[in-house]
Amino acid sequence: MRILSLIRPFNPANKIQTPPNFNSNMSVPLSFKGDSFEKSNDSKIFEDLERQQRKELYKILAEIKEEKKRTDSPSIYMLDLFNDHLDSINKQYKKLNEMLSRSSGTNQSQNYAIIVKYLEGRANMAADKGFNRIVGSEKLKGKLRESFCMDTILNDKLIKSGDMKDVNVPDMILFYGPTGTGKTTFAIALGEEAQTYTVIPDWNKFHAVNANNKKMEIIKDLMQRALENYNNSSDKKRTIIVLNEVDSLISSPDNYLNPVKKAEQEQTVKEFIQLAQNCAKDYKCTLFLTTNEPQRIDKRILDKEIMPVKIGIEPSSNELLEEILKKKLSYHNITVDTNKIMEALIQNQNGARYSNSDIESFVNSVIQETNQPKEADFIEFIEDGCIFPGISPKNMKYFYEFKNSQKENIGKEWKELA
Repeated sequence: MRILSLIRPFNPANKIQTPPNFNSNMSVPLSFKGDSFEKSNDSKIFEDLERQQRKELYKILAEIKEEKKRTDSPSIYMLDLFNDHLDSINKQYKKLNEMLSRSSGTNQSQNYAIIVKYLEGRANMAADKGFNRIVGSEKLKGKLRESFCMDTILNDKLIKSGDMKDVNVPDMILFYGPTGTGKTTFAIALGEEAQTYTVIPDWNKFHAVNANNKKMEIIKDLMQRALENYNNSSDKKRTIIVLNEVDSLISSPDNYLNPVKKAEQEQTVKEFIQLAQNCAKDYKCTLFLTTNEPQRIDKRILDKEIMPVKIGIEPSSNELLEEILKKKLSYHNITVDTNKIMEALIQNQNGARYSNSDIESFVNSVIQETNQPKEADFIEFIEDGCIFPGISPKNMKYFYEFKNSQKENIGKEWKELA
């Protein structure tokens, strides 16, 4: 199934938690679901873990029943999501079982307590936190939960014994795709899901000469603070540093004609590579990079040895956009025929594509004009030319060209998402 994102809107009341010594946006814990795994041990610990997995399975089954009540029968799209979710839970609990099996004696009990705390954090996550805020993308969310949240962030907290190896936390993750597809929302959700701190420096203030130098100084400072917070936290809490529109910082020097600017950019790229390599080990943080123009990024940074995790976020299908529309309208208790509204939107596309944020802005704009809008109000807004699709055919062409060019330039563990 394609990688898709349906973004739940932010609740202004739920701000990202600021960790110690950061003066920037940050985050916390989530919620989940499950099936069953092979039990490798008869101890109560493994029985308890299996019991928790069953609870998560029952949650998924309850969701299917609710969907059936609402629509008489779940759509093929929703059933695909549920199946992906079930498969994902199976893999995750098998992973947890393996992690515990490699522990021994007292360490096993202590590690079980750490895992339970992690699972409780997920279960207690609010409806608009963590991956709860993103509907769809189940395969991607499952892979991130398994390979990033568990294999690395959670495993990093465990007491090592026997053949438990050092944890290989990724230094960088790149999310790329057209504007409005939810890359930054995904970054925030991942931080909440993994129960890390999340920092998002504001680049908007840096448009002057030497802007990149100032950005690099801020990144260095945030990395140092991330290390301090990790060392000062009792539960080894790591940090995700989100660098939005990162192509402006680490674009290839070949993009510049001015020899002085070219030389400065070469220095920036080399410094960034040096700084980013081993930042997970040395500074206990991961750089989460987002960009609408990945083709501008220097090829040395894109190399799979430097950046093995590169994930393209595709624009949502029209079917999924209708789900976004329904979800957004439901928050405002508005009941209209979304099929007719979608027909009007599709007629207005002219080869372009709407983004998730286009649909959210569309609903907000109509509500601002009319307190309790009817179906006709939405259609009139479209026919009056007040909404335009934000993703052009050119944007799509660049996205797929880059995606295809990177199929062999992705770390082995992440190739299933290529």
